[in-house]
Amino acid sequence: LPNTTANGDTLCKPLAVCIAPDQTLYIADAGHNRLFRMGPGDPHWLPVKTRAYSFQLSAGIAVSPEGILYATDFPENRLVQIAPDGNTAILAEDKTHILKPYGICLYQDKLFYTDTAHMRICAADIKTGEIHPFPCKIENPIAITLDKAGNAYISEPKRIHYLDTQKNTLHRILDKESWKVWMRQYG
Repeated sequence: LPNTTANGDTLCKPLAVCIAPDQTLYIADAGHNRLFRMGPGDPHWLPVKTRAYSFQLSAGIAVSPEGILYATDFPENRLVQIAPDGNTAILAEDKTHILKPYGICLYQDKLFYTDTAHMRICAADIKTGEIHPFPCKIENPIAITLDKAGNAYISEPKRIHYLDTQKNTLHRILDKESWKVWMRQYG
């Protein structure tokens, strides 16, 4: 893949990536404070059109099967929704429920995100905007992904956690010590 945008700029600080069902690849480039896309056959990264919105630092990005993008705006404490035509809306921005959002992952009608400053994981309903915080503390949640059952895997520096979203239980599955053991066995 090329490392340049359509106007010749080099990608500066891509922090997140996702892929749409049509195989379009999307990135959140924090260095340019922009979202970029590259569809099959595109020779360069193209900016995602957003109407009346400028990102300050997008650290997470997800895309729905319908092509609706969701992105975090870390310093502005927002979850942003971008329609395929570029219409942009704020899905959530209440500092009580979202403070320093980083990673996001879409599962069914819920946008799961790492609420880094509150040290937790939350899910925003993409239809109503209602926020559901999970009752567990994670010191510095960064990235998140979900399995087919809707359970979350969260990374933070030197740790990976598993969140059973049905039982609201958090389990540490990898930390610094278990990583050393694993590396001795398999590394």
